[in-house]
Amino acid sequence: MKKIYLLDLFNLLSNENLMTNSPKEGDPNWTKTTEEFQNGDFITKKETWTSTDGTSTFVKTYTESKSKRLEDVKVLESQLKKAVDSEEYEMAAKLRDKINELKK
Repeated sequence: MKKIYLLDLFNLLSNENLMTNSPKEGDPNWTKTTEEFQNGDFITKKETWTSTDGTSTFVKTYTESKSKRLEDVKVLESQLKKAVDSEEYEMAAKLRDKINELKK
């Protein structure tokens, strides 16, 4: 009988081949729902991906600080101003949408 050590288990779970099977943005085979929970100075975001046939689910949960989110908004607002100044309106619209999403 082969013994499996914790390091072996970690390597197996972090194998790049396993990680590439996670859903990607815009994949028509998956539907994504997002939930946000605020707790003090932190925001926890839970993304649930469900296959269109309903047989598979992938859940990704992560936490970020509110101050990090505010820094991201400031960077995006700076990029938005540059995009408007250079008349890149499509990019400006995408940046505006990202800013609005972060401010929710």
